[in-house]
Parts: sequence; structure tokens; C-alpha cells
Amino acid sequence: VAPAPKRTQTASVSKATLAARKPWAVNVASFPNSEGARLLEKSLEADGYNAYITSFLKDGISWSRVRVGFYGTKEEALRSGDAIKRQYKVQSPWIVMPTKDETAKYIR
Repeated sequence: VAPAPKRTQTASVSKATLAARKPWAVNVASFPNSEGARLLEKSLEADGYNAYITSFLKDGISWSRVRVGFYGTKEEALRSGDAIKRQYKVQSPWIVMPTKDETAKYIR
């Protein structure tokens, strides 16, 4: 009987590799409350987007950012941002390069 193959961290390596290949995301909107962010995230997910929420602190207020990702090129992200702007009537989504940690956490 041949020995079982050794288990490796293939899943995390694959996810990290995928994250490196798709470094762009769209910052769709920011909310001073998490409820609005969650509603938009769920709507985007229902339409097939990989939406997720990140938080940041500004002037002592915790904000929730709704982002959609991930894209291999800036142009892809721009096209997606334009489509989201039209469909969801958001003011001005912008293109970002999230940190590798953020990308690895939310990439699917």
C-alpha cells in the first residue's frame, strides 16, 4: 500500500496566489453605521458580486466600507465600479488596491 500523500497548505497557497493575481477592488460606499453597509453588501451579493465590509476609524467615528473585489486589472475594476454606480445609484465608487491581508481574507 502506498503511503498517503502529505497534506500541504495548498488551499492557503492557492488563495494567496489568486489574491496576488487580482489586486484591485472597488470601494462602493462608506457608512457611519454598519446597518446601511450590511444592506448594500447583501444587495451586491444577491447580484453576484463578491462584496465585503471593512472598517476604519475617522474623527473618532467607526465607519463601514463596502467593497467589491477582486479584479486582475484596474480597467476591470473601473468597469465594475461604473456598472455598480449606475445600478445602485451610489455617488462615486473608487478603485483601491487593498492590502494583501484584506484580499486574502475576502477573496472567494
